[in-house]
Amino acid sequence: MRITVCRSTERVTATVMRSMDGDQRRLIVSVPWRQRPIDTYQAVRDQLTHEEAQALAAAFDLDRP
Repeated sequence: MRITVCRSTERVTATVMRSMDGDQRRLIVSVPWRQRPIDTYQAVRDQLTHEEAQALAAAFDLDRP
């Protein structure tokens, strides 16, 4: 799974989109410009599958102590 994070100065909430990139799934998370990774994760985790949540946590280095 490929994770793409898009930051925008005009965005006020985080959103999730999914697409296919060839044979690979892509998770696209659009977030406000200065939103911290942990805040982004908490904002979207209810919209994610277990596998997507794990991949996003790993992309943000949230799975490490």
